[in-house]
This record gives sequence, C-alpha cells and structure tokens, in this order.
Amino acid sequence: HMSNEVFFEVRRQKSHYYLDAEEHQTVMDLKRMLAGITKVHSADTMELWKLDEEGGKTQLLHDNAQLSECGYSAQNAKVSFGNFI
Repeated sequence: HMSNEVFFEVRRQKSHYYLDAEEHQTVMDLKRMLAGITKVHSADTMELWKLDEEGGKTQLLHDNAQLSECGYSAQNAKVSFGNFI
C-alpha cells in the first residue's frame, strides 16, 4: 500500500501554513482547506502559485487541476521537505 499523500507549506503574508492532501485532490480543495484555516470568506478569490526555491512565483495553479497534474506527488512532496505555495 503506497501513500499518495502530499505535503505543502503555504506562505501567506508573514504566516506559514502546513497542509496535507492526496495527489488526486484539486487546487480548489487546497484553497478550501486554507480558507478554513485563515478565515478568508471565499476560496474563489485566492490565487495559489507554485514557487521556486527563492520564493518567486513560477506558475499560477488552476482550480480544477489535480495536484498530481501540477507536478506534485508523494515522491516529491514529502513531509520532510514539502512544496511551497
């Protein structure tokens, strides 16, 4: 049984949030998780970006895309180093 769990560190202003999800979940699923944590009224108004190692925005993540389609997998988004959004 292989886990398809992926881990993220989300940077929002000066705060950092840690989320875990499944590869098949969508970007909108992540937005809804984040909206619940941050008390933002609507996940629809959020933008999630793939960041490079320096924190620069490299790719806007589209709501309907599965996390695996965005390049995130259990192999590259482990809890030890995660991914930045």
